[in-house]
Amino acid sequence: MQEKAKQPKKLAIIYILKILQDCTDEDNTLTQTEIAERLLDEYGMSLDRKSVRHNLSKLMEAGYPIYYKEDVTRIGAGGEEQTIKSDWYYDQEDRFEKSELRVMIDSLLYANGLPKTQLSRLIGKIADLGSSFERSSLRKAKAVLNTRPDNKQLFYTVSEITEAVEKGSMIRFNYGTRGLDGKLRAKEQGGKPKLYTVTPQKMALVNGRYYLIASRADGTLTHFRVDRIMNIERTDEKADRRGVRQDDLRDYVAEHPYMWTGEVCHGSFRCPEWLIPDIIDTFGTNYSVMKHEEGNIEVSVRVGVKDLEQWGLHYCDQVEILYPGTVREAVARTLKEAAARYSG
Repeated sequence: MQEKAKQPKKLAIIYILKILQDCTDEDNTLTQTEIAERLLDEYGMSLDRKSVRHNLSKLMEAGYPIYYKEDVTRIGAGGEEQTIKSDWYYDQEDRFEKSELRVMIDSLLYANGLPKTQLSRLIGKIADLGSSFERSSLRKAKAVLNTRPDNKQLFYTVSEITEAVEKGSMIRFNYGTRGLDGKLRAKEQGGKPKLYTVTPQKMALVNGRYYLIASRADGTLTHFRVDRIMNIERTDEKADRRGVRQDDLRDYVAEHPYMWTGEVCHGSFRCPEWLIPDIIDTFGTNYSVMKHEEGNIEVSVRVGVKDLEQWGLHYCDQVEILYPGTVREAVARTLKEAAARYSG
């Protein structure tokens, strides 16, 4: 076995800190001897107990949350008492809790559109934020990764959008769709890949998917799935964001719960009162109750026309769209067509 290269003794304090951070907590402590053994095994550095204790004291003086337990012992028969510092550990209170890391990992697992290879690497990085006792179980989350189509440009796309927003520049790109083979291909116009040029405003995670909210040349807002953006590049043209407020961006996301494009309307529908939790899940607080009688309510909401239609279809057994009439008719027509396909 190849011998580890000797490390400069001045690095000892850094390695001792790392050992404590990675391998200890209030329930898992190390003695000075055990710390010295780990220094030798992991870093090829030989240090006596006195030098270990000196470095531990320096770390505590510097304000690191390092603690120990004291044992009182008597030296020799009838000798004087001596306090021994032992069971050293790093207080992990400032570290992410395992439950917090698990929530972050789960939010990534169900964020559709993230490439599997890059998603696996992200999960590994998050798991490394936990203690050495937690990393193994956190990394097991990779086992439930679903097979998903990859857009290897995704993180580059996110980087370019972020840079464009910060630098105040516009972007242009192709926008993809998938065919029977599942491969991403740019939408075409006139036999050539269509080029979109917009002012990026912000990115938003909606229903597990990452969207770019952008403004067109006329100042109106639109959106794109980030995982379908291809061949993005920043332009030399400066973006004009003076007509778009943060409130506009917040309202845009609230008004498009299913992220359909198209015009926005003041819609209304009737449903049972017990459906309120689902209303809040979909529309947030962007609604008002107009009538309340016998367990039923009439709700008014400002929402995208296609999003309201989707809501009506999704809850067709409980929700009746009242207004606008065009949405009510569209829902009725779709339900009739669906019933015809399933009849006979």
